[in-house]
Amino acid sequence: MPEIHKGLPQFNFLKPKNIIKTTEQEVKCSKNENHKPYVVKTEFYDDGSKWIYDACPECAAEKQKLHEKMELAKERERQIEFYNTCNIEPEFYEKTINDYKAITESQKEALDAIKEMLNFKLKKIILLGSNGTGKTMLGSILAKELKGKIYTMYEISTMIRQSYTMKAEKTELEIVKELASIPFLAIDEVGRTNGSNAEKDWLSYIIDKRHVRGLPTMLMSNGHLRRNCNCPDGCENCFENYMNKDVISRLRQDSKVINIIADDFRKNK
Repeated sequence: MPEIHKGLPQFNFLKPKNIIKTTEQEVKCSKNENHKPYVVKTEFYDDGSKWIYDACPECAAEKQKLHEKMELAKERERQIEFYNTCNIEPEFYEKTINDYKAITESQKEALDAIKEMLNFKLKKIILLGSNGTGKTMLGSILAKELKGKIYTMYEISTMIRQSYTMKAEKTELEIVKELASIPFLAIDEVGRTNGSNAEKDWLSYIIDKRHVRGLPTMLMSNGHLRRNCNCPDGCENCFENYMNKDVISRLRQDSKVINIIADDFRKNK
């Protein structure tokens, strides 16, 4: 029985070689009456078979558009999964280094430091300053670009406390070892928690290991350096209160400490 093939052939070797006749006929789309008529081409071959090229261009375009839409949705899901892996908040998903508006001199200095770290010319950055000066945004951008993670000190403390429970998936040592090994680590809101001796020990271990391994690290705090404190003997907001002396020593090497002085950008929203 002669074969009848329909549609657009994907492999030329499936087609008989000798065409004896070709016809063309204008038809309406059987799937959507609103589509414009199109031409159906039929090739007849010497073995009695034929191949009908019947494909509505508008249906094909719609199918391609749907495929592209689905691929974009999948890519978006992959991006969000990556952002979540980095622990980035949704407001910073699409932010890049070009979105940071450096207005004051200290913000420009911070932006330059970020660029240095992106170019692997700087290992440690400490950003100090009040809320809304862009510290978390810069940390999130680095976490994305360097495929690392950003955590608040509270999140790290909570993860470690949870490791003491019966249902914990990781031990305390496993958590701090992971934080000491990831390609980039930003710790935000240093000093927001009570700065216990246990926290200082975790930070000491993490920063010491990252220092030895040459891994980029960023610390952010709303506090200030003791030398910039208005109190002669320092106050509870001095950054040094949250660190052991060995951590402070490590942070002095191959690092930049920047006190960002700027208005809260959220006030303008």
